[in-house]
Amino acid sequence: MGKTLTPYRNEQARAAYEEKMLSLRSVSYDARADALRLTLTSGVRLSIPRSQIPPLAQADSKQLASTYVGNGGATISQDELDVDVFIPGLLDRIFGRTVRAALGRRAGKVSSLAKARAARKNGRKGGRPKDPSR
Repeated sequence: MGKTLTPYRNEQARAAYEEKMLSLRSVSYDARADALRLTLTSGVRLSIPRSQIPPLAQADSKQLASTYVGNGGATISQDELDVDVFIPGLLDRIFGRTVRAALGRRAGKVSSLAKARAARKNGRKGGRPKDPSR
């Protein structure tokens, strides 16, 4: 019998995907642009104005220059201010949930041996039930 994703397992899968695609590889401060430059493990590079990151909006350039990748790539951290900015939360705040929704759709399209087996098994049963409202 194939594995089913319980809410807990589904949450684990989502967290593993976020860790893989939305983890922070590096962070640096660009004083000229007054922005933090982020590189994600997926290779995506972002430049986020300091004003868009509330915990760092009032930080001075020295404090911003000492930000680093914290918590295994999950946060932008700064010790003097005692700040940890969660990367997926920051991306949600800036771009809305559409970014993570798009990543989730892309992850859902990935085919696996388990998905193929389940589709064959359901096909032998006659496929998806007819919608009674039609």
